[in-house]
Amino acid sequence: MPLSYQEITNPSSTSFTVSFEFLNLADIKAVGKLDSASTWTELPVTNASTSGAGVTTATVANAGTYSSAGAVRVYRASTQNPLVDFQNGSRLSESDLDTAYRQGLFAAQEVRENAGENITAKGDTGAAGAAGQDGQDGADGTNASNSPTFWVTTGSDQTIAGDTTVQLNFDTETLDTNNAFDTTTYRFTPQVAGTYWIYAQARFNDNADVDQWKIEIHKNGTAVAVGSTVTRTQQTAQVGSLVQFNGSSDYISFHVYHSASGTSISVNAQAEYTYAQGFKLA
Repeated sequence: MPLSYQEITNPSSTSFTVSFEFLNLADIKAVGKLDSASTWTELPVTNASTSGAGVTTATVANAGTYSSAGAVRVYRASTQNPLVDFQNGSRLSESDLDTAYRQGLFAAQEVRENAGENITAKGDTGAAGAAGQDGQDGADGTNASNSPTFWVTTGSDQTIAGDTTVQLNFDTETLDTNNAFDTTTYRFTPQVAGTYWIYAQARFNDNADVDQWKIEIHKNGTAVAVGSTVTRTQQTAQVGSLVQFNGSSDYISFHVYHSASGTSISVNAQAEYTYAQGFKLA
């Protein structure tokens, strides 16, 4: 089941119940296509609202055009602007961490599903989808501007010694569009200059009253972003940051730390608890 869009064949109404999760009503978009057409046409979403019962509906202008021989796709296009501004020394709420996590998760879902399904069937302007302003030719719809993109997990629990920063062994790929993540060195080396959104989280297998749990993003061996837990007994650490890659040699890796000196604690290998992801923004 798609996570970022839904398709309605021969729609009998212009109002649709939204089946996917989203962060903002403005992220809900729509396109339509007649059976005889090769590309999708952008349709205005004239109203998107959530009822008191928590049900979100979207009204799509001109959806009736496709009622007898066509389809409408309602999809999510999450903003690429960070919704949470992490600051050194600030106290982050659970809602801030959830928002940052969901924004990265949603963006990765959208990149993955658009690469596979070409949701809006739009390539880049120019012959064979050459880089340029978004156009209608659709000749190279998989040439997404958000590539390289990766999503990795770890195949087994990893034991972390106390009061020591250790690299996380992300050795299992869920998504790697450009073969830029190395599962032997556990590094992401995109070889494409630009600004990237990078996110990671790790869950420790212990409820001990530890002073600090941390996860870090390292660029070329130096920490550039550090995330820690809100409370001493909350053992899931999260971090997200924009990272600038200037050339083919720049790379990032992920590292964890806990302050229980003399005690080894393992990181949980379940994919929904410990993972890293990233994609090119610009």
